[in-house]
Amino acid sequence: MGWLAYHHHVCDQRAARHCQSDVQCRSPSSSPAHRRRTRSSFRATQQTLGELNGIIEETITGEHVVKAFVRERPTTAEFSTVNRRLQKVALRARIFTSFMGSLMNMVNNLGLAIVACAGGWLAVEAMAPSARLPPS
Repeated sequence: MGWLAYHHHVCDQRAARHCQSDVQCRSPSSSPAHRRRTRSSFRATQQTLGELNGIIEETITGEHVVKAFVRERPTTAEFSTVNRRLQKVALRARIFTSFMGSLMNMVNNLGLAIVACAGGWLAVEAMAPSARLPPS
């Protein structure tokens, strides 16, 4: 295994750990459907990234073979196809995860606003009877 292949292998492992921790950090406050969709999205991202890294590794280690058999254009086309697929899958995973985090933040803020309004209303109601003049 050459240096570049080892580097990609280490980066893949770090990215997989980051994605797993990202999913685990967000999942306690979300529904099982959200966890399942997030997990499958990040899994698809990692699989596509692994495929792309495989293409890169094979192309770099077999550079002489690629040039000898005039495979530059097909190899570039294959790389571009997988790269576009990776962009779509990764973007979908990140958008969904970001959307759910913002949605949970909005729900928390809405709950705080309801509690604050209810507390203010109860405080005003409690003060109103004491402000009345006693009957004469």
